[in-house]
Amino acid sequence: MKVFVNDVEINIFEGARVIDATHNFINRFELFEKLRRLSAHDAWNNRLDLDGELQEGSRIYLD
Repeated sequence: MKVFVNDVEINIFEGARVIDATHNFINRFELFEKLRRLSAHDAWNNRLDLDGELQEGSRIYLD
């Protein structure tokens, strides 16, 4: 089912409680914050933008 927490759409299981939705929202927010600090590079140690396009067989290494 679809619910919104702070105007952010969250898909959650039927029968979910308020605590389930807020837990899901907090986990998404924490993940987003971690991704903002994340850096990635390729096999030749070239820095990759997190929104960069991938191709078949791309290899990504996270720091």
